Amino acid sequence: MKASQDKKLQTYDIALLKKQLNRLDADSARLAFTEDFALCDDIRQMPNPLTPTRLRIAIFGVCLESGGEVEVDSQIIKFEKNRYIAMLPNQVVKMEKGHFENSKVLFVCLSNKMFEETMQSVPELLPLFFYIREHPCSELPEGDVEWIKNFHRQILEEMNMTDNLFRLQTSRALLTAMFYKMCDIYGRRILRPEQLNRKDDLFRKFLQLLNDNFLEHKNVGWYADQLYITPKYMSMVIKEVSGQTANDWIQSYIVHEAKRMLRNSSMNIQQISIALQFPSQSFFGKFFKNVTGMSPSKFRSGK
Repeated sequence: MKASQDKKLQTYDIALLKKQLNRLDADSARLAFTEDFALCDDIRQMPNPLTPTRLRIAIFGVCLESGGEVEVDSQIIKFEKNRYIAMLPNQVVKMEKGHFENSKVLFVCLSNKMFEETMQSVPELLPLFFYIREHPCSELPEGDVEWIKNFHRQILEEMNMTDNLFRLQTSRALLTAMFYKMCDIYGRRILRPEQLNRKDDLFRKFLQLLNDNFLEHKNVGWYADQLYITPKYMSMVIKEVSGQTANDWIQSYIVHEAKRMLRNSSMNIQQISIALQFPSQSFFGKFFKNVTGMSPSKFRSGK
């Protein structure tokens, strides 16, 4: 049933965003865009999906003035001043017409390709983005908001310097730096133990273990043993904190690594199944299809 519903959803990718942004009046919204990313300093000028839409881009926004809301995977997120909001690829979003008339939100969008390249280059980001998927907003101190505003403005200015022969390369480098800074701001809650309650800290420790051991250990019980708790209690806490079960997290890590290998390596599927420590290629194929809805070979051919 879910697969048939997904087929009916429209998708929102960087090409569509670029096409729509290209129609805007440059005097009413400062914006810049390339094949891989887009920036704008006022979401009121951004084309908003009014029906449920599956994202094929990553969107990061900072609210400068309150007003409006967005539905992300059936969760209502209010746009409030000094709030940081993230919407990731494959999430389903919906916005109501007129909801942003009184708000001001600057945003950065990354294409699927750029987002995945960044994720693959810095494996430490993976647990953060799994967490963001379930916790898409965070309150920001005024100093962090000012830093993001200034950096955002600097990238826009760089993109509009048409006499700079390397403006695209410079802008991309600046954007990558801004992206990491925003990840640092967002990640302070789960990556700094002194700010966590007991359940959040347990979740953080589980993610650290998982990041280091998911290839060798795919069983929930092993992680519970390392944390000196029962599998039942660990699963209950992780589900409560993150919205996903411990087994969901383990599968997500394995599938993410499998997709990386299928897209970016010359290994055949049998070699990948061995690298991921599955007992056989057939077992790996069944696992991958059960989680993603397609076979490894079909996924690879669609890259």
